[in-house]
Amino acid sequence: MKPNHPLAVITGASSGIGKVFAEAYAARGYDLLIAGRDKKRLENVAASIRVATGVMVETITGDLGTAGHREELSQRIRRSGRADVLVNNAGFGLDKPFHRMGSAEILSMIGTHNLAMVELTSAALPGMKARGRGTIINVSSLASFLPGLCRTTYLATKAFMHQFSLGMSLELAHFGIRVQSLCPGFVKTNFQKAMMAGSLEKKYEHMNFMEPEEVVTSSLKSLEKGKTLCIPGRNYYFYYLLSRILPLSLFRRISRFRNEEQLRTDPVSIPMAIALPAA
Repeated sequence: MKPNHPLAVITGASSGIGKVFAEAYAARGYDLLIAGRDKKRLENVAASIRVATGVMVETITGDLGTAGHREELSQRIRRSGRADVLVNNAGFGLDKPFHRMGSAEILSMIGTHNLAMVELTSAALPGMKARGRGTIINVSSLASFLPGLCRTTYLATKAFMHQFSLGMSLELAHFGIRVQSLCPGFVKTNFQKAMMAGSLEKKYEHMNFMEPEEVVTSSLKSLEKGKTLCIPGRNYYFYYLLSRILPLSLFRRISRFRNEEQLRTDPVSIPMAIALPAA
């Protein structure tokens, strides 16, 4: 990588929002370190960006739900010392309640959404503070403002991402470092297809599914305006405002309806014990 070029580190970059962020920062002259789980797709993204922009692109493949890969990527960031931009975008969703998730699924989601964000941020901060500038974008979700709805673990991890972003934006402003909580609604990505076997867009066809390009454009415009919270799409911002005033009792009724719906389709309840690693 060219030492005079800034570096953008982007996770979950093999498709969707992460891929578009990589293309956007490459077009702005950033070298890239992009991460993802699908090596072939990630390498295809890297090759396409190299041809289109001429910037240097490094890839790293692995699962951020595992401690080993988080440490590997963190060490790459520390060694470079050049990360001016960090986009924590990697994530996945499961449309089922906590008591039906296996312990491996739960810990993987916490690792991917929360531990990776914290560890990678920690790795990037020394260089950003030394230069007196930097940008951190944490891709949370509009769902982070909603309780329950049979996706408690997903919503809770996204809420942590949002709150962490808000706090860090206050802590780091003095150092010239911007932090954004990006909270999109439904987006046309492979993430949504994987979450509900391709049925999510059909099930919520009344919603406005946004293109990844729209989300990234909104995020970058919000950064230029100095905004910490970015909710792309006017209709989704309206839903965010509603979530601030609707009573918890309403969400209880919705959750009860969804629970009953799931019990009708899958009546087996699986008890589960979670073995957390020792502190």
